[in-house]
Amino acid sequence: MKTYKLKDKMFEICLGLFFFIGISLTIWDNSSKENLIGTSKGYKGPIEVEVTLRGEKIIGIKILKENDTEGIKEKAFRGIINGVITKQSIAIDSIAGASYSSVGLKKAILNAVEPKKILNIEEVQPYLEVTSDFFDND
Repeated sequence: MKTYKLKDKMFEICLGLFFFIGISLTIWDNSSKENLIGTSKGYKGPIEVEVTLRGEKIIGIKILKENDTEGIKEKAFRGIINGVITKQSIAIDSIAGASYSSVGLKKAILNAVEPKKILNIEEVQPYLEVTSDFFDND
């Protein structure tokens, strides 16, 4: 009879520990994230993004606002977001056929994280250019 009660108590203690650890990790995980907002000019208007950082690492990018061309922007946005998160840099090539959307998204990301100084501006500058003065007319 004592063994059964001891097993019940051990189970309750273990369950309580797992619950406590789970809540603690969730609180720690959420508190270490920081969301930053950045904007830039896209092909057909402003692009606004929310960049999520954990420390100095980009762990998420969410597009909050954009008006670029349907059917073209999706591939560009998906490719740029995946590339930035994977490479931890915006020094990635623009998506062919969607240069303005690609550069606009990269500039919005850069504008969001620039206060944190986690990206080397000189390194990424060549990746922020389109062969016209479209972005220089802001």
